[in-house]
Amino acid sequence: MIDAEVFAFYTSNEKGSMTQDKCLDYLHKVILPSVRKLFPGLKNAPGCRGVELCDGVRVHLKYDRLLAAKEAGMECCVRMPHTS
Repeated sequence: MIDAEVFAFYTSNEKGSMTQDKCLDYLHKVILPSVRKLFPGLKNAPGCRGVELCDGVRVHLKYDRLLAAKEAGMECCVRMPHTS
């Protein structure tokens, strides 16, 4: 059992939606710090990857975000748009 507190609060834009930039920011400020805290050896563990399920809405994912996740040891499993 893992006993750790992780940061889980975030914000959205005025419309209440997530833009590409906000999704990249969310990755850097919420997802990756949480994953690193819970699984500190993930990036350097051979053959060990984290998996993130993402809504396939185009504005949620851009190349920079997918690349940042990959470099951190995460794989993004993209679902059909609007199915989250």
